[in-house]
Amino acid sequence: MSTSYGSSTPTPAPHPGPVYPDLLYLWQKHRALAIFNRQIDPDKPLRIRRADKDFWQYTMDRRVLDYISLAGFRGVYYIGGPVPIDHHLITALVERWRPETHTFHLPVGEATVTLQDVEVLLGLKVDGRAVVGRCLGAERDWVGLWESLLGFTPANGDIDGYKMRIRALQPYLADPLSEDATDEQVQQRARMYILVLLGGLLFTDTSGKHMPLYFLDFVADFTTCGTYSWGSAVLACLYRNLCKACKVRANDIGGATLLLQVYIHYLVIIYVFGSFYFH
Repeated sequence: MSTSYGSSTPTPAPHPGPVYPDLLYLWQKHRALAIFNRQIDPDKPLRIRRADKDFWQYTMDRRVLDYISLAGFRGVYYIGGPVPIDHHLITALVERWRPETHTFHLPVGEATVTLQDVEVLLGLKVDGRAVVGRCLGAERDWVGLWESLLGFTPANGDIDGYKMRIRALQPYLADPLSEDATDEQVQQRARMYILVLLGGLLFTDTSGKHMPLYFLDFVADFTTCGTYSWGSAVLACLYRNLCKACKVRANDIGGATLLLQVYIHYLVIIYVFGSFYFH
């Protein structure tokens, strides 16, 4: 037991869990406790799953971007590519995430990502139709839907159960659109980009390779796609992934980690410039 400087009052040793566990009742299964007990290497970060890394090297056609904007993903496209993910920063935030309250417990207080943050930082709608999808297996002709919406036939392995392989789109995105491309070809290319944003950046799973097949239904019509509350779905998915990643045995985290990183940078800017302004 140590003693604080200038005082004879003993300072208690740090405790890894809450003083009153009535609310934070999951603390015994939390990653932070395992780090405190030296069961996890604190210098080994979580694997941040993204499947969009190779897609940002391709030149965006203005005609394609118009359809991406109509579908409501222009802001995500502009912010997604240039931002490399800081694995240690995301891991540090996960260690401070409390699944019982869906907040980060920080030395200065609690904080969390809100719908307003999603709307401001990513430009996604937070009102509108709910993003709900389900796969009907053999009742759906997924290959036919893929061909009509994307313009090519999926190869063996591109469809795995109820999921589609994201990298199946890469060879086609690498081929620039010609100046005389038809409007249908432009729309097919735009759907590919939107699927990359959805499965590779906003709703990534811990494999970093697949996305649900039912995303094809959402990109069929760009105007209708733009009426969905994508921001609400992205935030819910991020919360769920944070709750999974803060458990002791987790090694990966999916979801919109880009949003999480942009959010913490935003808080730092507010804190620094706010302190400068008021002082």
